[in-house]
Amino acid sequence: MTYIVDICDTLYYSNTTYDFAGFFLRRRNRFRYWGFRLICSRKSPVFYGLIIISAITRRDIHKKLVLRLLNGYNRDVLYEIASQFYFGFLKGREIKAVHKMLQAAVETRAEICLVSATIDPVAQVIARELKVDCLSSVLQYTDDICQGYLQKDLTGIKENTVRERYAGKQLTVITDNYSDYILVQNAHKSFVVIHNKKEEEKWKKLNPILLYPDRL
Repeated sequence: MTYIVDICDTLYYSNTTYDFAGFFLRRRNRFRYWGFRLICSRKSPVFYGLIIISAITRRDIHKKLVLRLLNGYNRDVLYEIASQFYFGFLKGREIKAVHKMLQAAVETRAEICLVSATIDPVAQVIARELKVDCLSSVLQYTDDICQGYLQKDLTGIKENTVRERYAGKQLTVITDNYSDYILVQNAHKSFVVIHNKKEEEKWKKLNPILLYPDRL
């Protein structure tokens, strides 16, 4: 059995790309950090303006601008701060029910892969610490310097990526993400993390095993 596990709001209460960017910039560049706050804070009018632009263009403008704020930083520095992010931020935000399942799978020596659209510094550090494999979006680097955009974006293509890597294998999928619908649909066994009632209704047709971490 091969386990395919989402990261954001499945393993951790976190949108890890945004949380990492804020964590990183607060420590490395206070000017850029305030730019990050303008883009991402719900108290900022810029945040709502970008929602409108994103709706019109059908592009995630918030994410594109946040990634631009990482432009010019060395890959090693990003990975070093990602390790600090893991221990200083994510370790207090585990979704314990999923971590317990993951640990049980590790103990049986099952094949496990974290599959997430989060960026590679975050995904690689999490996978290293949990001793599992990972597939993620990847930042563009030139001579080890981040260019502020993605060389590979897993958003919307996770199912294709998993099918290419694990063709013919029985999959157990663990996710909270409705964009993983086809992954869940095609899985041998599936677990869906539910954070609110609306999400529960969306998944009824597939009848996965539902996990309610907020009730535990």
